[in-house]
Amino acid sequence: MRILIAPDKFKGTLTGSGAALAMTHGVRNVRPQAWVSASPLADGGGGTLDVLVDAVGGTKQFTDTVDPWGMKRRVAIGLLNESVAFIESAAETTGDALRADSLGVGRLIRVAADIVGPDGTVLVGVGGTASTDGGVGLARALGWRFLDERSQLLPAGAGSLEDLRYIDPPAERISIRVVGLCDVDVPIDQSAEMFAPQKGASSVEVDRLGRGLSNLCDVIRDTIEVDVRGLSFGGAGGGIGAGLVAFLGAELRSGFSYVADVMNLSDLIETADAVLTGEGRFDEQSLKGKVPVGVAGIARELGVPCLGLFGDISVSERTALNAGFSDVLDLRGIPEGTLPADPAGSVTAATEALVRRQPF
Repeated sequence: MRILIAPDKFKGTLTGSGAALAMTHGVRNVRPQAWVSASPLADGGGGTLDVLVDAVGGTKQFTDTVDPWGMKRRVAIGLLNESVAFIESAAETTGDALRADSLGVGRLIRVAADIVGPDGTVLVGVGGTASTDGGVGLARALGWRFLDERSQLLPAGAGSLEDLRYIDPPAERISIRVVGLCDVDVPIDQSAEMFAPQKGASSVEVDRLGRGLSNLCDVIRDTIEVDVRGLSFGGAGGGIGAGLVAFLGAELRSGFSYVADVMNLSDLIETADAVLTGEGRFDEQSLKGKVPVGVAGIARELGVPCLGLFGDISVSERTALNAGFSDVLDLRGIPEGTLPADPAGSVTAATEALVRRQPF
């Protein structure tokens, strides 16, 4: 019996590698004779850098940038080879949703571009952000100016986007190939409503952020003649996807598909008798490009049973089955008081429960 363990992170509790290890323990406790292999995955959100660097045998270079509220932070740039660098836009915390912006991402793009040179490629993981600024912050870091009706610079943060009237491009634009690896496929018009609440925005702030992004789309269209409204993946990362296209001429791709290709995931699944995947939450957003649904879709095409383990499931069983899973379980489905207190122990125990009820 060959079982492939291929989860994403359980956000806030376990990394992808940590989740894979906990699941591996659970499988072996129930099926000690099974041959188990682990391949943690990612989709462009947090953790993608480590997954890609590990997959290709790359290296990391550390540099200083700022978080979404302007505080200094030190982060890694993944060097996948001499001409390809990867940076993450994911934030570790949430805060003032109206002040948060993507300036730090733009600074990382500039550093990464200098590393790989003009003929290189900068991959940007677009997902797990704290900002909803449509990439305006990252563009400011690259010399773009955003002005109100009095030709004054807008204050930093997405809360000012309603006042945007004109975009002034830099005298010399950065010349580098940029590819956005996006965790979800949603248009920018849906970004605030879908993602801002989980970034700490109130309902009033969500409306304000939505109006700001809509206005940004109009001004981008009118001043730099790029139409990002309705763009596939444009709403990923609080609209960073759209910003990368508008201000850097970037290509946008599914982050999961890119990682899956690098890791030859289809081949790994095809040689398995069953696959176990999962992440912290399975909801409607999961259906728009997240790791577990991507794994389940490949497994279904190859006729391999796919089990899904989640911290929480907020979709119906029918939705899960239609996505390609043969069985799913979340931690709430385990009897109260029977799970260990630590996250890894809980995932191990839930994995045991999920595997025990399988016919294999």
